[in-house]
Amino acid sequence: MSTNPYQPPEADLSIPDTLSPKPRPELASRWRRLSAVLLNVAVLIVCLVLSTLVEVLYSQFVPYRAFDSSLVAILMPVWAICAGLLLQVVWIVRHGQTLGKYWLGIRVVRSDYSPCGLLRYILLREILMILLKAIPILGNLISLADILAIFRGSLRCLHDDLADTIVIREPQHA
Repeated sequence: MSTNPYQPPEADLSIPDTLSPKPRPELASRWRRLSAVLLNVAVLIVCLVLSTLVEVLYSQFVPYRAFDSSLVAILMPVWAICAGLLLQVVWIVRHGQTLGKYWLGIRVVRSDYSPCGLLRYILLREILMILLKAIPILGNLISLADILAIFRGSLRCLHDDLADTIVIREPQHA
């Protein structure tokens, strides 16, 4: 039996299953994203309704008012909105998603599928867009462009582009 000294060695070049790339999560649909935003607004509305109930109970059952009732009428909605926003921030910190996104099984991640992070989420996705939308006249165009951008093939809004994020469906909700 003779062997060819010039024959290349034989090797198993198949990729083991442990090294194969993981399937990428599915992007969240436009309707699921819209529903999550509406649920987030509903959370703020519930906080406002609860503050109104507290204010009514306060005015009916507290005989001595330490504060002027007009001051309470102003402060209660402010505290309610702050409480609702704080609740959302706590969910972003703990779960990486707002309550609406959590309930609908979607999550904001970086475009490389790594976690988004609180500062990126709040500063780039939210506050930067609020500041841009506050520009007179141009802000209205930016708001419209932000909303309409989701109809692109990438399913990303302008705030996603600014923060380099995407919205994906959770694997257990897919």
